[in-house]
Amino acid sequence: MVRLYRTSANVCDSFKIMITKASAYIFRRKKAYPELLVFTHRDHPEVPIQVPGGTVEDGEVVEDAILREIREESGLISVCLVRKLGIHRFYWQDLGDEEERHFFLFESTGETAETWEHVVQSDGIDSGLTFSYYWVKVDDTLQLAEHLAKFLNRDAIPEIAELEHLNKR
Repeated sequence: MVRLYRTSANVCDSFKIMITKASAYIFRRKKAYPELLVFTHRDHPEVPIQVPGGTVEDGEVVEDAILREIREESGLISVCLVRKLGIHRFYWQDLGDEEERHFFLFESTGETAETWEHVVQSDGIDSGLTFSYYWVKVDDTLQLAEHLAKFLNRDAIPEIAELEHLNKR
């Protein structure tokens, strides 16, 4: 969802764009520790590691948007929403736009492969891209795209006891 907002109460001031997005931390408990689902862009290795998510469409409820994005980007349908973790707002210097990103915690409830590739099925700019998915142990070596790691810490996800070492973040 894209919204315009005024930068001050002055009618003559310029407007800025606020883009609403949603991201999912999807965990599974197949091993002795929880694993997080992440992906890379198969044909664009320079793009940092990411988690499923994307833009909320006009008129769409954020919770519906994140379920749609999970399905479109990964093909997963067996996920259970644990809870919403929070909202992070930040400014993209290079674009001159502000982003409001909603973060959600999910648990994978079905059988999943260790790794797989999925071609994005959407009407968005990522349609047709191939994402390479895999499960990782969350530790200090995990390097997600910076804006996607906001709530990946012990304070936001206390029920995952294995993440205690993330208190330092």
